Amino acid sequence: MSVIRKDLLLEDLILILQDNEITGWVDIQAAPSEKEIQFLLDFARIHDFNIGVIDSVDFTKSDVLERLAYSTKDLNFKGVLHLLQAKPAGFIIQRI
Repeated sequence: MSVIRKDLLLEDLILILQDNEITGWVDIQAAPSEKEIQFLLDFARIHDFNIGVIDSVDFTKSDVLERLAYSTKDLNFKGVLHLLQAKPAGFIIQRI
């Protein structure tokens, strides 16, 4: 694990992008927190090669509409996802 776990600086990423002719990417939020989504949206606003952000939203929370209203105001917002990794087996079927 130590071989793949390391911090990359923005300069490192830009070199990798250029070497592989990648002109942009979309950030996908790893955890449903307003602090993280704001960081990612701010980052996308500053850097042209970051073409958007996917917000991680817990659709079972009572504040889901407020969360969506917060994210969708930003032009860099591109969509949402619901993280299922920590959910119990059968979670989706129980919610339908």
